[in-house]
Amino acid sequence: DQPYHRFAQAILPLLEEEASETDRLIEARKLANALSGGDLWASDVVRRTLAKHPGIDRLLIVCDQFEELFTLTPIALRKTFVEILLEMTQAPATLVLTLRADFYGHAIQLNRQLSDHLERGVVNLGNMTRDELQRIIVEPARMVQLEFESGLVGRLLEDVGAEPGNLPLLEFAQTELWARRKDHRLDTEAYEASGGVS
Repeated sequence: DQPYHRFAQAILPLLEEEASETDRLIEARKLANALSGGDLWASDVVRRTLAKHPGIDRLLIVCDQFEELFTLTPIALRKTFVEILLEMTQAPATLVLTLRADFYGHAIQLNRQLSDHLERGVVNLGNMTRDELQRIIVEPARMVQLEFESGLVGRLLEDVGAEPGNLPLLEFAQTELWARRKDHRLDTEAYEASGGVS
């Protein structure tokens, strides 16, 4: 709902590494206002960020769940923010947007330049298979030596189903499972206490 502020919060630690948390909050607000008001070019922010990190010649900017721009942000703010994102690509920056398929039409209708960029760089990801879903549940836990109670992975798979919109719910359920883990074990009791995927 505040895309300029979110961007400023994300990039500020790269610009002001020594700043306190309070100073970063204040500076993030200033940076967001300067970008949204047209007082500062986003490409200059990118160039300055790169200058502060010798040996890095390109900034990767990832806007995950870009559909939230269409669900949470007023239309006038959407348009100007997309213009800022596109302007950043004039600097040595690569922009990656993740966007649910049902919002793709919104993105290409919002801005012609964005539409042209998307045409050249779209990577479509279809629905995950059951095996892929199982891997995204099991592998991160395995990497940190966590075990699932017998039957819990199957329950997670059943609860998430085949709806792509359930992936953020699965992510939340897994985060809750992590927070409620017992030693090196994830169990059904913790899953149910968290509310599960639903």
